Amino acid sequence: MKACPFGDGDPEAAFDRLITELEAEPLEVPPTEGGSPGGTLDGAMALEAVRAAAGVRTLWPTLTAGLLAAERGNGRGLLFVASFVTVAPFGGPFATLQEPHTGVRCADWPDLGDLSEHRAAAKKIAARGERLGSRAAYSALNCALWPAPNEDRFTRELTGAGASPILVVGGRLDNVSPDHWAEAMTERLEGAVLLTREGVGHTSYRTSGPCVDAAVDAALIDGKLPADGTVCDDAPAGTTRPPAP
Repeated sequence: MKACPFGDGDPEAAFDRLITELEAEPLEVPPTEGGSPGGTLDGAMALEAVRAAAGVRTLWPTLTAGLLAAERGNGRGLLFVASFVTVAPFGGPFATLQEPHTGVRCADWPDLGDLSEHRAAAKKIAARGERLGSRAAYSALNCALWPAPNEDRFTRELTGAGASPILVVGGRLDNVSPDHWAEAMTERLEGAVLLTREGVGHTSYRTSGPCVDAAVDAALIDGKLPADGTVCDDAPAGTTRPPAP
């Protein structure tokens, strides 16, 4: 309850129940005098809100308030998150990141113009993730009709051969970039060392305390890397509760 007031001690069960209820009977959110357009909150929209906000610790209180309100029949909070926060990738509240993010990944990824390939990938991804896998399964669909092929796309394995020593920072419970990705990258890159951040959430630098910040600054400014396998605690730890007034 101290960590997450939603769900009365069992947030997973409460979340699954809420999504099922919203799919069966979506919540209608009327427009406001201040200009909010309103809309319909169904299970899919609620999942999108959670996907967007879960990776950004500063949004956890907003997400928790939205979930608690939706349980009581008020869908405005979750609808707001799904409608306005998700314009940027991974929940970051910077809409200007969306276009370059899409452009870079569509240019770098292999040709994904065959819809059957998306369906096949979606089936595998959804099977790995009970709650958010179905949403992530089609996240590359907007690349299917990308109009600018990358003729120089690098397809060989990246090893970092000849590069300066590389610092790889991974989060222990990162819902966007899981820590085993960071571990695999460290093994693949020559001369790389791994720094692991304890805690939940996406991104580490300037978001999780002085331990990570100092290590990254030292690597970028002085070329000094920490010992491989160094672990930093989250400071302060993320919370779902709003800050004290």
